[in-house]
Amino acid sequence: QKAQCQCLDYHDRRWESYETLFQPPPACLSIPPLCTKVVLYSVPVIPRKEAKVMLEQVDQASLSQPLTLRVMEVGLAGQVVELLDAEGISINELLAKVLVVAEDKIPLTTPSIPVTPDISFSPVQPPNYSMVTSYVPLPLNTCLPAIILHVESPTQLFVCHAAHWEDLNRFQAHLQSVAANMDQGTTVQPVVGQLVMIRSEQDNLWYRGTVIKLHKSKAKIYCPDYGFVEKIPVSSILPLGDSDVRRAYWASHCTLVDWGEGMQEATMIEVERVKQMLPVTKQVELQVMEVDGVKFIIDIKGIARFERQ
Repeated sequence: QKAQCQCLDYHDRRWESYETLFQPPPACLSIPPLCTKVVLYSVPVIPRKEAKVMLEQVDQASLSQPLTLRVMEVGLAGQVVELLDAEGISINELLAKVLVVAEDKIPLTTPSIPVTPDISFSPVQPPNYSMVTSYVPLPLNTCLPAIILHVESPTQLFVCHAAHWEDLNRFQAHLQSVAANMDQGTTVQPVVGQLVMIRSEQDNLWYRGTVIKLHKSKAKIYCPDYGFVEKIPVSSILPLGDSDVRRAYWASHCTLVDWGEGMQEATMIEVERVKQMLPVTKQVELQVMEVDGVKFIIDIKGIARFERQ
C-alpha cells in the first residue's frame, strides 16, 4: 500500500509506502514551506520532457547566478514573476526564446501574430494562454461542481465551474446572434495566432477559436472555451469584436491526479473508460489538488485509476 505525497520544501511528488510515513514533530507544523512555486511571466508552459531538451541550449551559469525576482501579478497559481540577472537582463526572455511550442499543438501561450500586408484584424490582443488569470477561475483546494466540456484523455480534459455554466451558454448564444447579424459577404483572412469566430462542422455552431495552423484553404483551430481542436474551411471564419476578444477563456485544462506527472501514461483502455465516464455536459464533483502553470491537477469523485483505501 502506497500514498502519493506532495513535498512542501522541494517541488516533487512521490509515492511512498505506508510504513515510511510518520507524523512530524509539532514544532515542524509551524514552519512554512521552504519551496515557493511561482509562474514565469511570458514563458510558455511546456511538458517537462520536452522542456528539458530545449533548456540544454541555455547557458546554465545564467540560471545558477543570484537573480532578482520582480512580482508582476498574483494569480490563482501564485505569484507571476520576472527574473532579472545582475545586469537587469530578463531571464524570462532568455527562456521564452528556447521554449518553443510546436505549431500543431494546443497553444499553451498566446501565439505571436505576424504583421502581414493587406490583412486586417483587430489590434486587441487576446488573453495570454500562459497566464492562469486569462481563464475563468477554478478555485484551488476546494470541492466544487463542474461541467465536462471536452475529454481527450485522463491528462487532457476541459471543464467549466458549474457556477459559470449559464454564463458560458449566454456567451455562446451571443456569438450565434453576432454571426447571424453580420453582413453577408463578411470575410477575414486569418493569420496564425489570431482569435476569431469559427463555425464548427460538428454542430454548425459558432465558437471563439485561435488559429494554430493554416494550410491552403483549411485552418486548424483551437477552441479556448471548450478545449477541442478542429480543422475547418477558411470560409467558416468570421472576425471577432474587441470586447469578445478580451474575454477570459472558459475551458480549464485539467489532468486527473492518478495520471499526473511521474505516473505511467494512460492506456487505450483507460482513455476510453475515462471518455465514457465523463461525457460532455456531465456535472461532476471535483477538487483542484494543484495548479501547474495553467493546468489543473484534479481529483474527480468516482474516477480513479487505482483502488483507494
